[in-house]
Amino acid sequence: MKLKIHPLAIPIAVLLIWKFGFVAFFCSVIAVTLHEYCHKLAASGRGYGAGDVLWLPYGAVIYNEKILDKTSNVIIALAGPLANLVFSLVTISFWWIIPESFSYTKDFAYANLGIGLFNLIPVCPLDGARIVSALTGYRPKVQKALRALGVVAGIALAVVYVVSMKTSPNFTLPVMAVFLITANVTDNESNDLHYFANTSPLVKNYDNGVVEKTIYISDKAVLKRILLLIKPDCRCYFKIVDDYGEVIARLDEEEMKNYINSFALNEKIGEVIRRNYRNP
Repeated sequence: MKLKIHPLAIPIAVLLIWKFGFVAFFCSVIAVTLHEYCHKLAASGRGYGAGDVLWLPYGAVIYNEKILDKTSNVIIALAGPLANLVFSLVTISFWWIIPESFSYTKDFAYANLGIGLFNLIPVCPLDGARIVSALTGYRPKVQKALRALGVVAGIALAVVYVVSMKTSPNFTLPVMAVFLITANVTDNESNDLHYFANTSPLVKNYDNGVVEKTIYISDKAVLKRILLLIKPDCRCYFKIVDDYGEVIARLDEEEMKNYINSFALNEKIGEVIRRNYRNP
């Protein structure tokens, strides 16, 4: 697991150190690193590899391009914040045993507690939203709602920061506000549906049985429409027909998935097939 640093993370780090001190900043770095490493451990335990960790101005993220089943997605998403909460509780327990340790460990405990609770909030792109998405079957309407809540939460944090400027402003609030608003405004329906394409529909629930069916669909149908026809309880084969009902192409789900992930979702399947035929 390699660690990469976004260029904007450096000036933000300098500002945080200036505002809160090096010890508090260092404790936050350790807490975030533990968070991401526990995501990685959970992914490995479920049989998935994890990519590089990228330090961003607002925290860190670990990339995993594998297709995750629902159970694994919940477990992996929970691993990070739960680890932070455990580290926080263990640290706090030492205050009862060794009261003198409070002044040396309070920053570490508070950093873990804050990061753990913050990431459990069910708004995109936090771990809480990943859990809700998995449990609800990655429904596009749920994705939209979680993204809208992310924008609302970002605006709320910005308002709290403005109000607190007269008393004791917390510099982390605008950082988190910008993070939530930017992440959810720049996301769009295509991103949601691409994620939808790589998770629920193509991970079949064979324990409950999977039916096989053939779908005839017009070559003028857009990829978004076709994507919504793919379900986890059936394996689809597509026959693309022209205006006269003649079959011009036959595609299985894997071939259709490649088109969905390679072209814009508002593209017509007929145009995509012809373009791909001309440029194999």
